Amino acid sequence: MMSARPNAVLQPGSPVGVAMSIGDFTFGSMGTVTAVDGNRVLAFGHSYTHRGNVNYFMTDADVISTIHGPTSGMKLGNVQGIIGRVKWTDSGVRGIIKNEKYKGDLLMGKTYTVDPISKRRLENRGEENQYYTKNHHEAIVSEEIWNAAQEICRNRYHSNSNVESGTRTKYARKFAFSSMCECGFCGTNLTRRSHHQDTQHKKPVWKCRVATNKGIENCPNSKAIDESIIENAFLEMFGLLADNFDDVLESVLSSVEETISKDESSGRLKQVEKDIASLEKKRNKLTDMMLDDKISKEAYNEKYEELNRKLKKANDEKDVLSQNVLSQKNIQNRMRELRAKLTGADVLDKFDRVVFESIVEKVIVGGYDADGNPAPYKLAFVLKCDETLKVRNAKADYKANRKGKKVS
Repeated sequence: MMSARPNAVLQPGSPVGVAMSIGDFTFGSMGTVTAVDGNRVLAFGHSYTHRGNVNYFMTDADVISTIHGPTSGMKLGNVQGIIGRVKWTDSGVRGIIKNEKYKGDLLMGKTYTVDPISKRRLENRGEENQYYTKNHHEAIVSEEIWNAAQEICRNRYHSNSNVESGTRTKYARKFAFSSMCECGFCGTNLTRRSHHQDTQHKKPVWKCRVATNKGIENCPNSKAIDESIIENAFLEMFGLLADNFDDVLESVLSSVEETISKDESSGRLKQVEKDIASLEKKRNKLTDMMLDDKISKEAYNEKYEELNRKLKKANDEKDVLSQNVLSQKNIQNRMRELRAKLTGADVLDKFDRVVFESIVEKVIVGGYDADGNPAPYKLAFVLKCDETLKVRNAKADYKANRKGKKVS
C-alpha cells in the first residue's frame, strides 16, 4: 500500500508523480517540478495529458532510467508516497488507457504546434507527419491487455451519426448556423465565438475554423461576421423570395415537403417500438425460466445482459427517431404557416430558425467581387431547390438598414 509522505520536499527540477491507480495494482505518471510557491507546485511544464483540469494524488518519484528518441526522450521511474493532490477528470483516464506507451510502443507527432509565437498546440489529425515505433521500450502491460482495454472502450462507445469522421466538424446543431456556414475562401465550416466577453457585452460572431485554429495567415481574407448580420441578410433574402413566391419560394417549399414525405423515420419508429416490445417479452420469459430452474444462473446472467444491451440500443434509436418525427411535424406545421403568411403578403419581421433551416441548405460567407477582390462580408444563401441568392456586402447592408437605407 502506498503511504502518505506529507513532509517530502519538492524543488524545481526534481521528479514528481501522479498516482492514477493505488492498491493491489499501482501505476502512475511522472513529470518534473517547474516551480514551488509555498504549498503550491507547478509541474510538468505543460497541460497534464492535455486534458484540462485533473484531480488525483500527487506523489514524489524516483527516476530509474531514460529512453532516448529522435525528437524527445522520456523517463522511466517509480511513483512513491502521496504528498498532495492533483485535480483530474475522467477524460484524463481515457487518455491514459489509449496511450500506446504502456504496451512498449511509441507514437510521435500526436500534437503539433500551430505557430512558434503562441506555442498553441492542437491534436494532429493529418496536418503533420506521425511516426509509430513498435517495441520501442519495455512494456508496462502486455499488448493483449492493452488491446482488451481498447475493445472495452469501443464496446462502451456510442457512435454519433452527427459527427463526420476525420474532421473537427460536429453537426451538433446547437445554434441556427451550426454547420450551415461555409468559408468562401478555404471551404471549411465557420465556428461560433463571442467577442467582448464580459458580464455586460457579449456579441456572438462566426469565424473561419482554419483561421481560428491555425492562425489568420492560413485564411487571411476571412473576417469574423456578427451573427445578427447573417440573420439580417437572411430576412432580406427572404423578402426577395416573398416577392417572387410563384417562381422560387414555391420550388423551395415543395422540395422541403417532398423530402419530408420521403423520410422513413415514422415507419422505422413503429418497427423499433415492436422490437422493444419483443425484447422485453423475451427478458420476462428469461426471468421466468430462471425462477423455474430451467436455466442456470450463469446462462441467465449472460443472456440477460445481452438482452439489456439490445434494449438500450433500441431505446436509443427510438429516442432519435421520435425527435426526427416530432421535428418533421413541426416543420410541416411551420410550412403551412409560411404559405399562409406569403399568401397574405406578410413577411418575416425577425429571424426564424425553423424557416431558415427549412429552406436554406448552407450559407457561403466571403468570396470575391466582380473585380477579383476579396469580399469577406459577401453572403451566398444556397437554397434547397438548387437556387442561390447573394448579398454583396452583408455588413454594409446591416448598418444601412439600421439607418433606413439600402446598399445591396
